[in-house]
Amino acid sequence: MKQHIYTVVLIKLEGKKTVPEEVKFNTRSVGWFPDAESAELNVLNNAGDIAEGEYYDFVVVEKSPPGHYAYNSYGIERQWFRRDHVQKKWKRMNARPKIVTDSKVRGFGIG
Repeated sequence: MKQHIYTVVLIKLEGKKTVPEEVKFNTRSVGWFPDAESAELNVLNNAGDIAEGEYYDFVVVEKSPPGHYAYNSYGIERQWFRRDHVQKKWKRMNARPKIVTDSKVRGFGIG
């Protein structure tokens, strides 16, 4: 039986760029969960104030397999959320934000 973890990665866009290749952003891995439901519930409830006072713009929950260098951007399952800074809520997205390319997000980092 193959096991996975679900990582929670925060994303902060820097500046007002609109072309994905020019966008700079910071990412921060804040934790992992044994199942997708727990990870997503923690995001939607802003557990531990992961928005950090409305600092972060997006969250991605990624399904990651075990192993050394196990991260593979092809076929990895992701659920994206955007921060509504007015309502102060995380909102589920149907697709990744166009401004963030898959190649720029590398999930959970160790070491």
